Amino acid sequence: MAYKSVGIRELKTNLSKYLKKVKAGGELLISERGKTIAQIIPVSPEKRRNELPSLLLKLSGEGKIILPIIYRPPKCPTGRKKVKGSPFSEAVIEGRR
Repeated sequence: MAYKSVGIRELKTNLSKYLKKVKAGGELLISERGKTIAQIIPVSPEKRRNELPSLLLKLSGEGKIILPIIYRPPKCPTGRKKVKGSPFSEAVIEGRR
């Protein structure tokens, strides 16, 4: 497919229109003062899906991002346990006297 060249101002003004063309398989060259400075090409969903985990791990290894910790519910029940003797609050009050 032939490249379409567009200036920065035109791209900023009609970004949605150009991104739709790229999503449809088009390729776009971006120019500044007549010189090509960038290229926008479509990314296949399979490639994007496969590269993302490795990219995130690389960025994490470089210290540029912090990966989230996956929440796992506790394995044991979190309910209160009954303990023989006086309540803990009484021990705290006694310690303050």
